[in-house]
Amino acid sequence: MRVMLVEDDRAVMMVTSKYIESFGHEVVPAIDGESAIDIFDPNHIDLVLMDYILPGIDGFETTRRLRKTYQDEWFPIIFLTSTKGDNHLALGLDAGGDDYLYKPVTAIVLESKIKAMSRIVKMQKDLLAANKKMEQLSYLDGLTQIYNRRGFDRAISSEWRRMHRDKNTLSFLMMDVDFFKKYNDHYGHQAGDDCLKVLAKALEEQLYRPADIVSRYGGEEFAVLLPGTDASGAQEVAERFVKVIESIAIPHIDSTASEYVTISVGIACSGKSGNKNIKKLIKSADEALYKAKEGGRNRSVLSPN
Repeated sequence: MRVMLVEDDRAVMMVTSKYIESFGHEVVPAIDGESAIDIFDPNHIDLVLMDYILPGIDGFETTRRLRKTYQDEWFPIIFLTSTKGDNHLALGLDAGGDDYLYKPVTAIVLESKIKAMSRIVKMQKDLLAANKKMEQLSYLDGLTQIYNRRGFDRAISSEWRRMHRDKNTLSFLMMDVDFFKKYNDHYGHQAGDDCLKVLAKALEEQLYRPADIVSRYGGEEFAVLLPGTDASGAQEVAERFVKVIESIAIPHIDSTASEYVTISVGIACSGKSGNKNIKKLIKSADEALYKAKEGGRNRSVLSPN
């Protein structure tokens, strides 16, 4: 474990640090509350030992600020104090502390406290990891293993905020498998599911940047986010999609667009006039997709808006 020791008394700092290191842990020293706040990183510090009497802001206020700054993270804070009494105990717990140790701290008591807290830290990290995995799974489409609609909605909201912050562009592609109902009717729903899995994998393989995202938007519809991509770049990606999907050569006897499975793509770009919000961007791509279908399918169309 990495233990941040917040203590202004050099003698106490030295003795307590030696104890902690003898238990096999690493010490991160801080001599006051301001230093503790500057140094602290929940990804690299597992436990905080906090003296409540400090120069500048005291340990209670330092704890409150740490809890407020990292309110989505959990880490144990144990107060070190030479003052006994229920009032100080209550103040410390109200500030966000988890336990108390009274000075002078003995090695055996300190080691027992750190062991107990390390067990809690491990359980908390295991729980957070499990929750994170469950959350990630909730954003995936069960059939194709790419983002589902929920994952897409989350991603486009995040990218829209990033686009405005960075004053960049965001392109959006809406695509539909041509005559997919006829494909299902002729080849069967199992073949339809297999087809969607192949197409999803092919689309994902055509995205070369980590920020680019493909999702199953619904049924036989797919959506792609291209952050930092202008209209011409989005057109290039869309045309690549169209060609690659047809080149897979999945037979589609009932299609009038090709003898193979194909897609139609509508393209919209946030940099074009009129796309002032997410709904407008999606609507523009959807309208362009409709024009691609009207134009014979197996093609892409860029929205003028």
